Amino acid sequence: MSTRAAGMGSAMRARATHPRGLLLANNSPRALKAIRTPPSCAANCGGLPRWANTKRLATKTRASGEGSAANEDDDEPSLEQLVLEQQQQKTQKKTARRKADSTDAIATFLTRRFGIAGGIAWLGVLTFGVVSEQLKTRRENFLEKTGTVDVSDAEEVALDSGVKYKDLRLGGGVGNAGQPRYPERGDIISGKVSVWLADGAGSGTDAKGTFVDDNSGKLVAFLFARRPLRGALTEGLEAAVASMRAGGRRRVFVPASLAFGNNGAAFPSGGIVPGGADVVYEIEVERISVPPS
Repeated sequence: MSTRAAGMGSAMRARATHPRGLLLANNSPRALKAIRTPPSCAANCGGLPRWANTKRLATKTRASGEGSAANEDDDEPSLEQLVLEQQQQKTQKKTARRKADSTDAIATFLTRRFGIAGGIAWLGVLTFGVVSEQLKTRRENFLEKTGTVDVSDAEEVALDSGVKYKDLRLGGGVGNAGQPRYPERGDIISGKVSVWLADGAGSGTDAKGTFVDDNSGKLVAFLFARRPLRGALTEGLEAAVASMRAGGRRRVFVPASLAFGNNGAAFPSGGIVPGGADVVYEIEVERISVPPS
């Protein structure tokens, strides 16, 4: 009997070291009121939850009535740390829920509103858009190939600026509704460009003489009617490209004033255009496309 009583006494002393156990052990009206405090008390107790106020009251009770018990609980976390930890856990749960949501707002709405059928319907709309765009691109490529024609007897055209050009191949590039597609400001033009000095025996486009550069046969891409112009591109060449379509090839004579001016130009391949020299280009436009928004 004495052994059982001793065990119960030890359990009561151990329970007294815990905040809620200490409140029950003290059995004071203030302690019992803190335990029975309704949830609405959080608004009148400094914005803290009920368990936090109970913890704070337990600490004060230990400090006033049980000095030794307070010393034993020095290793427990502070009230501020417990509140901060609870706030961090709530923030992590909210973030995890946000990450689980779909990035497609329309798909999320349809799925929640109409179930899996709504999601499948939206997938069908997207698939139709992709397929129709692919069919449109294939049609444009087909019209471009069938509309491209090599020419050998084209006449030389002279512009008011002094630029002259002669078509070697007529391009067949088309745009919407199958209409001819010419470059517009900001379009991306990709093609091959070769440069010669206009020091040959003929004149105009027939004056092609000393070879300067062809970018090693690689494609050159640039934005039409945008500055600055780089590499072999010049204002005179751009004036001749303005009336070309994808698939076309043209020889262009450009006077020095619209080419490299009095400064000339040096190319990575070692070719040099002296200052004040006229040049002859051959440009083949492979694609004219709208830049991504």
